[in-house]
Amino acid sequence: MMAFNKHTTQTSPTLRWFRLWVWHMAMFAIGCALATASVAAPSAGTRIHNQALATYTASGETAPTTIFSNDVYAIVQPVEALTLTQNNDLQRPAGTAVTFTHLLTNTGNVPGSYHFSWDTSGCTTPNLGFTGTVKLYRDVNGNGFVDTPDGAPLSIDANTSTPLAPPSLTLSAGAAANLLLQGTLPLAANGSMSCIRLIAKLSGSSLQAQNIDKVTITSNASVIVNKSVSYSGLAQPGYTVLTYTINASNIGDTNAAPTGTVPGPVSILVDGQPRSLVLIRDKMPAGAQYVAGSLNTAMFGAVRLFRLPGDADFSFFSAPTAGTGRDDAGAVEVAIGLPTGLKPGASFSMNFKVKLLDAAPSLVSNTAWVDFNDGTAPKEAVSNTAVVKTTSQNLGLAKAANVPAMTIGQTGGMQRRAEVVAHEVAFFFGAVNAGVPGLHRRRFVLHRHAPHRHAFVCVGLDELHKAARPGVGVLRQELAAPVHLAVALHPGWRAPGGDQQLHESTGHLQCCLDHGQQRLPVPRDGETVQRQIVVLLHMGVVAQGKVAAVHVHAAKGVAVTLAW
Repeated sequence: MMAFNKHTTQTSPTLRWFRLWVWHMAMFAIGCALATASVAAPSAGTRIHNQALATYTASGETAPTTIFSNDVYAIVQPVEALTLTQNNDLQRPAGTAVTFTHLLTNTGNVPGSYHFSWDTSGCTTPNLGFTGTVKLYRDVNGNGFVDTPDGAPLSIDANTSTPLAPPSLTLSAGAAANLLLQGTLPLAANGSMSCIRLIAKLSGSSLQAQNIDKVTITSNASVIVNKSVSYSGLAQPGYTVLTYTINASNIGDTNAAPTGTVPGPVSILVDGQPRSLVLIRDKMPAGAQYVAGSLNTAMFGAVRLFRLPGDADFSFFSAPTAGTGRDDAGAVEVAIGLPTGLKPGASFSMNFKVKLLDAAPSLVSNTAWVDFNDGTAPKEAVSNTAVVKTTSQNLGLAKAANVPAMTIGQTGGMQRRAEVVAHEVAFFFGAVNAGVPGLHRRRFVLHRHAPHRHAFVCVGLDELHKAARPGVGVLRQELAAPVHLAVALHPGWRAPGGDQQLHESTGHLQCCLDHGQQRLPVPRDGETVQRQIVVLLHMGVVAQGKVAAVHVHAAKGVAVTLAW
């Protein structure tokens, strides 16, 4: 807010333009905040705050003035959404059980409950279907096949568009679930096909997603691929290392032969030369970096292969031993090549490690492929999708400042107390949570230094060399704490400018290393000796990131929230 001399009768064109500029900047900032929120998918009910500020120097003045716009808030509305991946096109021997892998993701910002059903809509004919009961499992450990941890099948309705059973699965916002749809093929001739459509419907909504799964009966080679991921503790961006393991098995009746091309067709190159291989390969997931030297396999005669940024698809370079050649952290794809075929009933595997980057998404998804020749043509088998949900651990520290910054309100304007605004930090899905962590008592930042550590050369006693445990009172002496005494001089016919920019200065010529205190333009320095002070140390973990402006009185400490 601005105040004017009582003799002012009109607003200058410059000031009118300035006000218009501030309004447009505020609207632009709000639009950017909302656009960012929509991309980041913050939780429903999230309160997004925005405020514009402008600093200018009025005509005839030398000191800059900062003014603030009104506060604007946007409330994120609930959005329901889902995705279901992937369509499958497999080859399997007659009379065998077949498992189709899928991934259901709640892409909305509210929890969702789901009904499942299946039918044959969208399938080509003739469709032999499946014998016995079609079952749907939640792949709890995400390894791509049904095992003990997966438990009992989920409820699934057959041949109906109206859900009969209650919802069989609930996912929180942003969560995902691996699904396994399982059926048994009939005894039929080669070339016969069975097809099924899986439908996931959001409870209480018309929203649904579907996948169509096809399987062709064959007596040729048939390779299935399973992928799993393991790691210790929580999956934290910037810290956690994931270990991926991919296993490929030939469940067909003939040899899975090496192939020199992949469906497309595209030739396989190794060190610039055409090469025929049974190729098991995996691209680095978004938000993760390959750990150099971690690609391994137990298969005798296997070739370790790498592709770096800029290398064409299926153009690999070999690295006989770990850490040599293109075995580099910059690899975008790793592979193991078998020069010989994979016999019926045989299997082989590879494993490698990646480190989660700071920018890792909340869900890190990864899929592997196997390229081979089934005896008639090049084929490609796809694994299940391995999903890791990342978790950001936020440690909150608080600090108490001895002298709060001063703000002088202008006559006729809004008086504002001293305040310090914490840095805005984006947390889950990039959303900024507005609020203040529980500041139950004064706190001191546990960063090995006291507030005025550079006030004097002899201030060594003022340093805190270790973080005491929470709730401990520390009694110590603080020498020569500099204090700035501000003296404000101004003409008698007007008040000083509101919210004037404070300036940095050293405390004294003897204090050349002083970081300085903020003061008004006309100061006087003084020094006092504080014989003994008590600093209460308190350290705690903030469960969720907090962002806030903390208002204090001049006699109180200024609380500053830091989070990362």
